[in-house]
Amino acid sequence: MIKSLDIKVKALFLFILYLATLYLFNYRVLEVAFFLISIVFILLLFYLLKQNQDTHHKIYNYTNDLYYAVFKKRIKHDNLSSVCNSLSLINSDITNKIDNIENLEKSRSKFLGNVSHEIKTPLFILQGYVDTLIDGAVHDSDVNLEFLDKIKHQSLRLNNLMEDLIKISMIESDELQLNIEKNSFKDVIEHISLNFQDALSKRGDSLILPDIKDDIFVQIDKDNMLSVFNNIINNAINYSNDGDIIVSAKKQNDVLNIRITDHGIGMEEKYLNRIFERFYCVSSDRSRASGGTGLGLAIVKHILRAHGISIGVESRINIGTTFYFNIPISK
Repeated sequence: MIKSLDIKVKALFLFILYLATLYLFNYRVLEVAFFLISIVFILLLFYLLKQNQDTHHKIYNYTNDLYYAVFKKRIKHDNLSSVCNSLSLINSDITNKIDNIENLEKSRSKFLGNVSHEIKTPLFILQGYVDTLIDGAVHDSDVNLEFLDKIKHQSLRLNNLMEDLIKISMIESDELQLNIEKNSFKDVIEHISLNFQDALSKRGDSLILPDIKDDIFVQIDKDNMLSVFNNIINNAINYSNDGDIIVSAKKQNDVLNIRITDHGIGMEEKYLNRIFERFYCVSSDRSRASGGTGLGLAIVKHILRAHGISIGVESRINIGTTFYFNIPISK
């Protein structure tokens, strides 16, 4: 139809061009030619509008017929049924993708809000201490060292937050490259001892570690696995006022079953599924007071997952908490 319409239009324009050339010097005839051109354009425009309107009517009628056939008559044709099923699956897939995008956007907004809050809090505290020192407290020996110590504490907290943010961003964007190889578990235990024995001794407690006589070799990324132990033990220190922290390692077939137990405040069962979320703290005030970033256990979960390891947790109020996971033994 479009092709035949183009031929007709070209023919009309050639005819008018012929008239215009024939009577080029006749003004009145030129007026007639111009009038004819105008008429042709008007008719052409009307024709195109009518064709467009007819097309819209056809599409509308076809859509109504399809709707009536599918949803009203319930025609039992295999082809129609197959098309309907495909359309349903496509619609479901698109809906799920939209929901995922919306959830990701909500998660991103929540994450940025939490980051902003976690950064603003120590900065606000730092500003308060610095302003007080500038206003004259720097010359007061009774408070200046105390304020400087608190400034140092908040600065370390900011530094820890930045390191954790960088790490979890690398993990979640698949930029963290693990170097999984054969490592001495005894060497891992010695590093853990150096990191925490002094801190626990100062409060009169101990870090009880497994006594490994015959060394065991495990398949891990040593630095990142140490980060797992460090975060869990730090968490245990933060949520227990006193009491020893126990790290046990029991060989079971081709894995080492690791259990890290504290005798702290514990938590209700309803919180156990959420403690590995970013910035989730059962007691946010306690976490901030201890310098926690709220990212430690999220980092633990991601690092272990990258190793192909899952982690579990048990807890009882005023009894304590135990984290457990299995490390593969090197063959």
